[in-house]
Amino acid sequence: MANKRKAQDGGNRRAADIDTLQQQEDGLVASLFGVPSAGKRIKTSAAASKTSRTSGKAARRSEGIEQDDGEEEEDSDDPWTGLEHVDNGQLFSIDGGMASEESDNEELEDLSEIDYEAESDEGEDQEDDGEDEQAEENETTTRRPTTKRITTARKKAAWTDTDDAQLVVALAGANARAADGSFVGTKRLRKLRQHADETEVSGLEYEARLRKIFEKLHPRPSWASRSRKGDVDYSTVIPPASTDALLLSELLSRDSGLVARVTGATKVRARLSPDGLEMERLRNANESQGRDDDAAVESIGFHPTSNANILMSATRNRKVRLFQIDGKANPLLHTIHLPDLTLQTALFHPLGTTAFFSGARPFFYTHDFITGTTTRSLPWRGSVDGAYDGSEAEHDLSFARFQPLHGTGNLLAIGGKRGTVHLLDWGNSANSTSGTTGRGSLVGSLRMNAPLVGMAWDPSDSSGGNRLVTLSKEGRAHVWDVRNMRCEAVRVDMGLYSPKGLEVSPTSVLPGDADAGTGSSHAWLVGSNSGIVSVYDDKFALVGSSTTAADTSGKRSTIVEAPSFTSRETMSARKTVDNLTTAITTMKFNHDGQICAVASRNKKDALKMLHTSTLRVFPNWPTSGTPSHHVTAVDFSRGGEYAAMGNSKGRVLLYEVKHYAS
Repeated sequence: MANKRKAQDGGNRRAADIDTLQQQEDGLVASLFGVPSAGKRIKTSAAASKTSRTSGKAARRSEGIEQDDGEEEEDSDDPWTGLEHVDNGQLFSIDGGMASEESDNEELEDLSEIDYEAESDEGEDQEDDGEDEQAEENETTTRRPTTKRITTARKKAAWTDTDDAQLVVALAGANARAADGSFVGTKRLRKLRQHADETEVSGLEYEARLRKIFEKLHPRPSWASRSRKGDVDYSTVIPPASTDALLLSELLSRDSGLVARVTGATKVRARLSPDGLEMERLRNANESQGRDDDAAVESIGFHPTSNANILMSATRNRKVRLFQIDGKANPLLHTIHLPDLTLQTALFHPLGTTAFFSGARPFFYTHDFITGTTTRSLPWRGSVDGAYDGSEAEHDLSFARFQPLHGTGNLLAIGGKRGTVHLLDWGNSANSTSGTTGRGSLVGSLRMNAPLVGMAWDPSDSSGGNRLVTLSKEGRAHVWDVRNMRCEAVRVDMGLYSPKGLEVSPTSVLPGDADAGTGSSHAWLVGSNSGIVSVYDDKFALVGSSTTAADTSGKRSTIVEAPSFTSRETMSARKTVDNLTTAITTMKFNHDGQICAVASRNKKDALKMLHTSTLRVFPNWPTSGTPSHHVTAVDFSRGGEYAAMGNSKGRVLLYEVKHYAS
């Protein structure tokens, strides 16, 4: 009886203590927030708790459980003693009320903290059954943390090698040796350097640079990348394409390039420095076509208007492929097979709606990207004047140039035999749906007295896109007006020996002469069989002085005075570039004319990049380690951020020009 009374007194004291604490908390809540006190409900719970503990003691006594005084004293200190046989429903009602009340108090203590423990405790109350689970739950409640959970976006590595930080890897110099002490395979370590003076790095930095190079060559596939809301651009949605033709049509049908061309909405960049050209190699542009099809590349070209950076590649195995250049995967979009044509030339029309394919054959092919059809054309068919019979018909149509868009854009100039240039009617893009575009009917011919070695359309505003400049083997430049089919000027450079090729910059990049009062001009480049490149200014295509007068209708007209052809004016190059020693076969300007790629396919690694404003070759690129091989074709993307180089090994090397990519 004494022990029983002692246990009852202990229970009463504990209930009184709980009552006192609860009343203090309720008073604090009422004073702070003005809410009514919840003391009555807590007293009921405390009384129920007291009743349950008393009934538990009586039940244990009735079952004959005997304990000594020491154990009874310990049990009296344990607030959960005697709950082993309490009914589950009664247990739930008692502890549920305590847990929810405690949750409310915890929220009031820190309103900024989410009481996730209270929710988890309620779930545990519904599942747990027994003294061990209840005691564990009580312990969790009393040890509730007061700080928020900290979630990390990245998992910590399970194990790290401490030796990596102490390891030193030599990238260059005498210490860059293999495990056996030799220099075999150590030259490639120089590619990991960020500057020329760097000779060694730590083990961790060495691993990071190797990982960076690997991820560039083998990018992570889209299905393996973790999706993030910030990575999705909801402003541009490209619908999925079920076929290659549908995807290609979607990419080429965007008018963003045409809108930018008309409105002049181009980003203004700083001038390119001649001290160095920062290039970064990317995955080969034609990597997706497979290694088993590695025929030599004959011609490459980027789409002139699309912002999707579509690259066209023509190879010696008579296939034309279209790639979407993104610098990572560069997927193959479409393949065109022309079994009866040995491809040498593949050109986009300036509008980008059609493409022209030709070679050493008397016919050519036209591909319409809108309709997806490929058409074969024979321009000599239907001639009735006898000038183009079987003996006079051209058998090589690989030398071709489209008329620029600031002219009519309807003409295609094709070089022929004995200094002849044929003008074909390509048609207006507005008639593409009627099937008249790209038929190439012959409209006229221009003839020089010496074999043709180069031609280019004059990009100056004064020409209106109707002036064609041709270059003969004797070094004479003829300026033609295609509107009236007459020669307006002839010039000759007596120092030009064995010319080969003619190219002109799209913008005025050569600085003017302040003393002479001349402004900037276009750069006219003439290659030669000896590897020398001669650079001329706009005097190369000058036809005379022009005056402007007003007519009676109020419109302005330009009167061009043609020079006398009896004297044949002489010209001289502003500068010659002699960095190559074999015949120049490729000359290509980028979109703003600041860079010109000059290459020769007759010698391995014969490639140079010319800074046109200073007429100096970039000293730092290409290097001796650039795997250019025998370069057969070069082109730059519409924005200048990509430079592609095709070679005789069937690869199209792709580089990122940092000046335009940033």
